[in-house]
Amino acid sequence: MLMAYMGKIAYLDCITLKYNVSPHSISNSDDERKAFVFKRNVFRLMIDLRDTLSICHKDFSECSQFRIYELFMHVARLDDCSLRDDILRIFKDNDIEVLSVRNRAMLFILSHSVLWYVWLILRKIKKAL
Repeated sequence: MLMAYMGKIAYLDCITLKYNVSPHSISNSDDERKAFVFKRNVFRLMIDLRDTLSICHKDFSECSQFRIYELFMHVARLDDCSLRDDILRIFKDNDIEVLSVRNRAMLFILSHSVLWYVWLILRKIKKAL
């Protein structure tokens, strides 16, 4: 996107890149924390790109709902309050709108410590069964 913004681009009707996915790659890690850090950093880069290109905040939020859900779920699985606070701060500081009902529910749970702990306990009970 940034290259298209800065100058001309062209469509090439051929394969120019091969992308391999393995359990050890940074973008597809089996390690939940590594996966979270990667996706959080990609989201921050997306915010920087939004700001550089002056993309409307609402348009950005509409296009990024799946990424937002991914971040919420990683935070939930990691059971780490500092990561939860980090994500909430990123959303607040960068005017990120949570539009889908699913994401609004997750944001509500993450934003209220008591609900967060109850939800974590319920997840642990569910895993134990």
